[in-house]
Amino acid sequence: MNQSTALPTAESSLYAAYIGVDWADRKHDICLYDSTTQQIESCIISAQPEAIAAWVEGLRKRFPQGKIAICTEQKRGSLIYALCKYEFLVLYPVNTLLVANYRQAFAPSRAKSDGFD
Repeated sequence: MNQSTALPTAESSLYAAYIGVDWADRKHDICLYDSTTQQIESCIISAQPEAIAAWVEGLRKRFPQGKIAICTEQKRGSLIYALCKYEFLVLYPVNTLLVANYRQAFAPSRAKSDGFD
């Protein structure tokens, strides 16, 4: 793995954990990178406010010190509203068009520049 794609290490990490949330109306898919153990894990939680609050409480117990970075495609809405009240969470909303273009750029195509040719 080269330096530009390397995950942060515990020594260099600004955050106790890095979390990506793929939100939806009924559920949220979550990918968590633990800076201390350098392990990646995933889970699914309900989109209900109570489920989000319980998940955040679990995060605070698991990572009692330090901030947690959360990245999501949603820049406003119920998920952001539910998360913004927690001081230890640092939210990074990502432009949905940017994510869509990123996905499209890495989709296999029939172009001659494709690595699969």
